[in-house]
Amino acid sequence: MRTRPTERPGGARTERRRRRPGGNHELLYGRNAVRESLLANRRQHQRLLISDGTEQHARVHEIVQIAIERGIEVKRTPRNDLDAMVSGNHQGIVLLTSAYPYAEALNLAELASDRCALLALDGIADPQNVGTLLRTAEITGIGGVVLPTDRAASITPAVINASAGAVEHLNVVQEVNLTRWLIRAKDAGFWVVGLAGDDDASSLFEVSMQPPVVIVIGSEGAGLRRLVRETCDIVAAIPMAGKIASLNAAVAGSIALYEVFRDRDNESDDAVVT
Repeated sequence: MRTRPTERPGGARTERRRRRPGGNHELLYGRNAVRESLLANRRQHQRLLISDGTEQHARVHEIVQIAIERGIEVKRTPRNDLDAMVSGNHQGIVLLTSAYPYAEALNLAELASDRCALLALDGIADPQNVGTLLRTAEITGIGGVVLPTDRAASITPAVINASAGAVEHLNVVQEVNLTRWLIRAKDAGFWVVGLAGDDDASSLFEVSMQPPVVIVIGSEGAGLRRLVRETCDIVAAIPMAGKIASLNAAVAGSIALYEVFRDRDNESDDAVVT
């Protein structure tokens, strides 16, 4: 049986964009990250740097053409210079652009009315895990992502590269107090499912993931913080049959997001959890 909690009345929030504090430009690297940033066209792109010979690759040629169409300067740069600019695998291409455009707020009432699903990350610090989760979030049609401002990874070039550029197409907000934000989301009509590995948690496969829903993924190791957990309507765990006791945050969260994707269009008359 799949379960879901009672519905809640809606509220209203506005949506605006803001630049991330601390610096007015970033160096994006990697072919997918740079391509998606150019296609999303949400930033102020300044210069595309490519190493000699890289333009022979079809993907890089496509990126250069997009940059030219956008009126962005394209400059050939020695690979050693690119190596000195960024620490990650740049694949011969770097984009000088403005800071990541966080959304200032999500319009929770509108998103709830549209039966959207949202993703909240409770203190996940590893850029690879955050990038993987945001890539899955974009692919599965998540309507917005919430990150804590402290003790968690922000949207850095490393996260963008790990997400294969998917972050460039997502609405991401930063919140000082995730618990308070979850309460606002519940007041707007969302119900909240926290993912945990506890023995007393409900099986993820027996919990309704039909939107409007917020999926909360806890940090590596520590999991959900106490107040965040207590704010969740349901705490769910992924059933496991092997000898390994846990999944990492990115894999577990991706499974949960695909449960939302699978349940999104499935109406149900199952029992309600209050």
